[in-house]
Amino acid sequence: MDPTEAAPAKSGLSANRVAILAILVCWVTQFVLLTAEMAAAESAMNMPVMRQSEMIARGCVSIVGILLSCCMALLLRRMRATTLGPRIAVAAGAALVGSLLHAVANFGVFYLLMPAESLNRATMASYLAATTVWFWTYGTIAALLLVIYYHADLRERDRRLAQMRAVAQSAQIKALRYQINPHFMFNTLNSIAALVGRKETEEAEAMVEDLSDFLHTTLQLNPEDDIPLSRELELQKLYLGIETARFPDRLHVDVDVPRELHDLAVPSLITQPLVENVIKHALRKSTTPISLRIAARRTGDILELTIHNSFGDVPDQRRGPPGIGLANVNERLTMRYPGASGCLAITDDDGFSVRLTLPAVDTDARA
Repeated sequence: MDPTEAAPAKSGLSANRVAILAILVCWVTQFVLLTAEMAAAESAMNMPVMRQSEMIARGCVSIVGILLSCCMALLLRRMRATTLGPRIAVAAGAALVGSLLHAVANFGVFYLLMPAESLNRATMASYLAATTVWFWTYGTIAALLLVIYYHADLRERDRRLAQMRAVAQSAQIKALRYQINPHFMFNTLNSIAALVGRKETEEAEAMVEDLSDFLHTTLQLNPEDDIPLSRELELQKLYLGIETARFPDRLHVDVDVPRELHDLAVPSLITQPLVENVIKHALRKSTTPISLRIAARRTGDILELTIHNSFGDVPDQRRGPPGIGLANVNERLTMRYPGASGCLAITDDDGFSVRLTLPAVDTDARA
């Protein structure tokens, strides 16, 4: 069965239970109030109050009302796929039919149990009057059933919309994450090719092993999951180890993250495209050493991550790096923490920085 078909059935079952409960409450209340009213009238006229046959007849008529109301609920439930206008028309028609049948059943039951009294009251005027009274009863029940099922439909629609939004967001997050991988692979394979070209086979073999470890680890990560900041740093150190093998004297890495922040949750590989940008747009184009600094600090309930790199001797880097990496990071944070995150790029004389802000939440609390 299609999952989208199973959900409405579950929602419909819950609405059915509410509808049945509402029908029972309506008819029990009607039975109690009408019995009390008739008892007071008979007592005022010095008549026998609520004889057994009258109580049984009134109870049987209430059961008939419950059955007719359940049929009306079944009819309205079958129309849940239609618009509200036709449902209202059918509900009004069902209330009219129910009141006519109820009036007939009322006369029949009382005639079987109390024939003498029933024959004395059996006139067309009394039948029409009873039909009018019962029509308001069935009309009220029909309106209540319409509200119950319509409310259930709205809840189901909201649930489906939320589910579709979640699926779409999940697909978008994964697309943004996986958009990074080909870029990284291209850079790393170029590095391996350069080592092989220089006949540095041991270094190339070590880089292939590091690449294998990095891919094995990162491809197992769910792009929607959060990981501890310490794990994020380990992955970036592994990646930077691959790049340092190609530029041993030109890349200086400094990680400044207090240990008390290691257990805070961050989106997996959220810093990867920023670190890649440093390698692609600064290190590869500069002939002088490049410094890369990864820092983190906490201010209240906000975690701030900063990726900073120097320019080296590439003048155009003062405009900041182009590409999709920075935009992907910003979009991932926006979708993951709507209204509670930020991504700010800063260029000054010291270099280029990207400052990420997100809620500071422990990994255990996130789980």
